Amino acid sequence: MHRRPLFACLYVTLAAIPAFGEAPPGWVYPSEAMAAKGDRMPWPVEVVRVASGGVGVFVFEREVGLTLRWSKDGRAPWKVILLPNGPAGEPVVEGDRVEIPLADEDDKSISVAVFDLAQGKDLSRTRIPGELKRPASFSRLVAREADRFLAWSTAPGDIFFSQTEDGGKKWRPLAVAGRTAARGDSCCPPLLIAADGPHLFFVGDDDKISHKVADPAGVAWKDAAAVPLPAPEQGLPALLAGAQSGSQFHLVLLTGKFRSLYTWSDDAGAHWAPWTVAASPSQDVLGSFDVAATFRLKARGKSAVLCWTERGKREGDPYLCRMLASHTSGGKWSDFSPVAGIRGSSGLAAAYLGEDGGITAAFATAPNVTTGTRYVLVRQALKGADPGEIPTAEWWGK
Repeated sequence: MHRRPLFACLYVTLAAIPAFGEAPPGWVYPSEAMAAKGDRMPWPVEVVRVASGGVGVFVFEREVGLTLRWSKDGRAPWKVILLPNGPAGEPVVEGDRVEIPLADEDDKSISVAVFDLAQGKDLSRTRIPGELKRPASFSRLVAREADRFLAWSTAPGDIFFSQTEDGGKKWRPLAVAGRTAARGDSCCPPLLIAADGPHLFFVGDDDKISHKVADPAGVAWKDAAAVPLPAPEQGLPALLAGAQSGSQFHLVLLTGKFRSLYTWSDDAGAHWAPWTVAASPSQDVLGSFDVAATFRLKARGKSAVLCWTERGKREGDPYLCRMLASHTSGGKWSDFSPVAGIRGSSGLAAAYLGEDGGITAAFATAPNVTTGTRYVLVRQALKGADPGEIPTAEWWGK
């Protein structure tokens, strides 16, 4: 039996989000990727859609560990590929190929796996030199032509970095690039790439936003231009999510007062747009603040999607997934949560942005909060679709 890694029960605590100016697009292609019994929700860590229409969902299950559920067209039948016992990172998709970093908690190693989702083939695994002596947390893989850049955080907050120039055949040994505030469940900070090399952004122990840049070889790191702090009334920085669209950098900051603040830069972080509120609570948040793996930002072209997990209004309520989407480069954000208001538990989600701005999302759901079958369901949202096209109740399985 696999051991249950630390990352399997992390949550973001945010309260309800407001509605913004854009009408939410409709959801299409409902599909049940898996169903399982148990008292723990399966967690869709990442979801991808490849050029041929194939869909892959990397799912963590308590009794099984990490698996890849894949389908050639995003519908049944779904097949299963077993993966190492550890967390998966943010992937790179090129054509029908998916490259994704995997941790193996058993031998403390990091590898990059390559899958072909048109054929359902596990093509290769390349181990990165070095050993993670602390529990692995979350990672990001970024590609630029044949270059690959990898950042991996550990539970105490250390950020490791590696790089390859040959498409992933030979990697440099893992080396420490920075350290986040040690909260015990550190998510991997944004790793963004500019002409002068890789950039890392994270919240440090001083409650400031650290910005570091490496030389083009990824060997020596130094402090870069500081990211301005938000206004004091918005709260101290707590966690960063980030993404890149072309040469633009995008950041979303979660503050200690549960504000999600958005900013962007088009000059590799030398200057930033003023912080704007993407989401804010409408009520007091119950319980303690949890840094969460589900706090993710994806960007492509003028589209962006932000998802997270939040607590219910009252003690004992189920966790709910929340999602915002923008097709105006962050100018307007829409409430894109397809399960809002439906009775039941839906706390863990992952999203992927297609080239056309469409969103593929995988959600963990359970019609009954405490017992019964747990589902991972997949849908695609087409930009501009009719929001009433598919009833939201169809999210609850067969």
